[in-house]
Amino acid sequence: MIDLFAANEGVIAGALVFALLAYSLQVALRAGVFSFAGFAAYGIGAYGSGFLLLEGWNEVGAILVVLVGVALLGWLFAVLLTRLKSLYLAMATLALVLLVQSAALAAEPVTGGALGMYGVPPVVDTLTTLVVTAAVLVGVLLTQRGRPGRRLLALRTDEALAEAMGIDVRRRQRVAFVWSTVLGGIAGICQLSLVGVFTPEDVGFPVIVTTLTVLVLGGTWHWAGPIVGAVLTAFLPFWLAAVGDWRPVVEALVTVLVVIFLPGGLVSLVQRGGGALRGRGRRSKPPEPVEPAAVTPAEMRTEAVR
Repeated sequence: MIDLFAANEGVIAGALVFALLAYSLQVALRAGVFSFAGFAAYGIGAYGSGFLLLEGWNEVGAILVVLVGVALLGWLFAVLLTRLKSLYLAMATLALVLLVQSAALAAEPVTGGALGMYGVPPVVDTLTTLVVTAAVLVGVLLTQRGRPGRRLLALRTDEALAEAMGIDVRRRQRVAFVWSTVLGGIAGICQLSLVGVFTPEDVGFPVIVTTLTVLVLGGTWHWAGPIVGAVLTAFLPFWLAAVGDWRPVVEALVTVLVVIFLPGGLVSLVQRGGGALRGRGRRSKPPEPVEPAAVTPAEMRTEAVR
């Protein structure tokens, strides 16, 4: 197991970063917020932590300052932008991503410009990134079950119904927006440490497309979707090495087939299999006889009045 991890550490590290980015997108989507602000925070987290570390800051201090700054920016963006809906919000937050990319190109003395930022001492390794991703996964799992999960479902499907249920829609969407940016900032810090270089291209549109592909392949709404999608996206090029130049075509075909026939992502296959096994188990057991419940005279009078 250790040998397998060591042999594929680079691929695993890339998958973990994309899983964190996918979680940053999923956290916002599950609250009904179609936001790409997590990708802007991805660039800010990488460049911000790199700049502070090159200036001689302590590792823990640099990470904390960057994450607090990203959270404050996320809250500011949330106050300004969450009044927008659907595609309007998506376009506004996409503009933030392009703004960060343009700033990274222009601020060459700080970011390295087109060549990127490099020579930054690493603050996390692959194992630490794995632990952080597992912690995020557990957090998302806890918010998907019980009352928190029902609140998020109401936010995503019908805001008027959520307000009627007493849910503070604006506040919860702002909180989701902030968490989305924080997760994006964490992904940026991990990416810079794991790869050793961060360029403006790392905040570009291809990264957004890859993250969306990860989320769709794994399962947009399921807590395990980003992990499953990231692993598939990371290892699929190795599995398809035999097809040569046709690999991009096959990858695109796999994505299209999953979107058409598995709209719930690959996680839905596991859910279907588990549901089939539970149904088979229920059919194998004979139904137990149910004793008729005794009805008191008071209950009979109440039913008659109804």
